[in-house]
Amino acid sequence: GKVFELIREKMPGAKPCVTIFPDYGSHIARGDAEARQQLSAASYEDYVRSFCELVPTAECLDMDFYPYSAPAETRASYFLRRYRDMAIVARAARDYGKQIGFYVQANSVFKELSMDLPKLRYMAYTDLAFGADALKFTCYTPSWWENNILTKEGEKTPRSDMVKTLI
Repeated sequence: GKVFELIREKMPGAKPCVTIFPDYGSHIARGDAEARQQLSAASYEDYVRSFCELVPTAECLDMDFYPYSAPAETRASYFLRRYRDMAIVARAARDYGKQIGFYVQANSVFKELSMDLPKLRYMAYTDLAFGADALKFTCYTPSWWENNILTKEGEKTPRSDMVKTLI
């Protein structure tokens, strides 16, 4: 909360946001004691609601969950977990009067997996269906991600134009 106050003081009109962990950002999905300690919560819903209570000045509740980063054999379960997490975040955002921000995965950790326009649309429309107030996109430049929006030199790739069709 204090960081948000400082940002608003130094940059009037700014709307600071924090991106909270998805359930796979820790091992909480498996119920690990280490994850409960890391997030100071017994469940993902407890974690999200605790964040809302501890940081009441956050105007938006953002979450990134990248289901196409899962290996093909477990990807379906990642989508189901993403929907569950999105529902938890959406409920908490409504209950605490916050805007909702979800991220569209616009690139991949697998070179052979292209984030084509149908995949981008599917994720964007799902985000909106769960109440997102705006579309946000992962747009990492080359690091561990593949098929990025920008090259390491900062040049736009064809994926950049695909993303533009959604905004």
